[in-house]
This record gives sequence, C-alpha cells and structure tokens, in this order.
Amino acid sequence: MRRLSIALFAPLSLLACDTSEPAADLARTDATSSADTADAGNDPQSADPDTLPFLVSRFGPNLGLSGTHVTLLTAFEPSGCAAAGTCEVTVGGVETQIVNDVGLLEVVVPLGVRTGPVCVTWLGRLECGETFTVLTASLLHAIEPAAVAVGEDTLTLSLHGEAFLPDAIVAIDWQRLETTYLSPNHLTAVVPASIFESAGAKAVMVYAPTSSRCGTYSEPLSLVVE
Repeated sequence: MRRLSIALFAPLSLLACDTSEPAADLARTDATSSADTADAGNDPQSADPDTLPFLVSRFGPNLGLSGTHVTLLTAFEPSGCAAAGTCEVTVGGVETQIVNDVGLLEVVVPLGVRTGPVCVTWLGRLECGETFTVLTASLLHAIEPAAVAVGEDTLTLSLHGEAFLPDAIVAIDWQRLETTYLSPNHLTAVVPASIFESAGAKAVMVYAPTSSRCGTYSEPLSLVVE
C-alpha cells in the first residue's frame, strides 16, 4: 500500500461545532479541487490516484461526538467507491461508515473512537490529514438533594459526576443556572424558587458551552418536586 504521510487536507473550520451541517452546504468552490475532480474522470475504478496532488482538500466538522456526520471534499470522483470497496475513511484508526459517496464522501464517526487523524484510502493510496477531536459529554451521576417540597425557597444544588469542565453550566428543564465549578467531579448550582412552584420531575443536566465541548448536554437526572 502506498502511503502519503504528510497531512495534505485540513478541516473546513477549526471551530465547526454544528455537527448536523448538511452535505449540500459544502459544495465545492475550490477551483483546484474541481479541476482535479474533472481530471480524475467519473469512474473511480479507472482513475489513477498517483496523478492527484492530494485525495481530500477539506473536511468538516473537525470535532464532535460519536455519531457526528463528517463531510470530505475529494479531489477524485468517489461515486460508488464504498460499494466497490475502493475507498475507506478512518478516524483515529477506526474505520467509519460511509453514508454518501456521490460527489463527496460523508462518513459517521464510530462509537468508541478516540481523537485522531482523518485518513482516506482510495485505490490503494493512503493519505492522512488533520485531527478530528472526539468530544465526551459530561457524566452526571447524582444530585443532592434529589427531592424537594413544592414551594421550596431558593437552594443550592450539589452535582456529582465525571468530566465536568470549568465553564460547565447546570440547567434544569433547559433553564441555565448560576453554577460554581469545584472539581471535575463536583459542581454546585443556585436553583431559584420559581423552579419549585409546581410539582413534577425536573430534568437536571450539565451543559458544556461551545468554547469547550461544542454545546453538549449530559444525560439528565430528575429533581423531584412533590
């Protein structure tokens, strides 16, 4: 297998936090990419990968959770290459699922993958580019108190878990609260009395802002108001 070890393709955006960005929005505007695609022809089986200066010009987003769809703008026409077995994309050394190979490549970041380079193999040529950063949502294990009475006054809620970040924000039913970071395992939040005006289970989550973890929320725990 021929290997090109120099990173030749780069992320579309270094702060691409929208993991749902549709492939249609990533239409090729790069003249070099378009020219190279035309030179490669429409049949990926007949093109010569050694005639291309690079396989992929750009990709995006460059960070996200497992399950993120990543679009790669190729310098070759990929149509049918997944079914034919002539192309492969890996993230962090793990093979991805190719969900679109018409005009560009769209892959899904697999579960359990770690941060690592995005690599493309086409007709035996392997090229690795920039890193895809795999985000990990905070894990919320317990809250204290877990139940309060209807009409309770403002109180401080204690949250215990894993992978809390210094800019974490606690939210109850999507309402973000004044939060204090104590450690990667411990947060506190001031819960206003308005939360306790009606009975029911309130969803408590830990939110990680765009600056750190691309706006992800932890799985919720219930704060019971009774």
